[in-house]
Amino acid sequence: MLITFYRTALCPRCALVRSYLLECLGDQYNKKVLEIDALMHPLQTWKEKIRMIPALKCGDDVLSGIMLSRDAVALFLNRHQVSDRS
Repeated sequence: MLITFYRTALCPRCALVRSYLLECLGDQYNKKVLEIDALMHPLQTWKEKIRMIPALKCGDDVLSGIMLSRDAVALFLNRHQVSDRS
């Protein structure tokens, strides 16, 4: 399943979540994650009900917060059966 990652280029918290995603997904990152820059696409971000970045979205499920932990990202990926083995 495709994960949408809402982020901005200058956000250090977003960079941290990106590193967690890369760690979990490895070379499958580009096939399983769609990155949306919230500053470049504010209307799309707002319509998708994203109010805080970094944010991960899969279907109607959203994970966002000021500080997303490695464990929270891994649990989100596992919940949606997104791993480097699928």
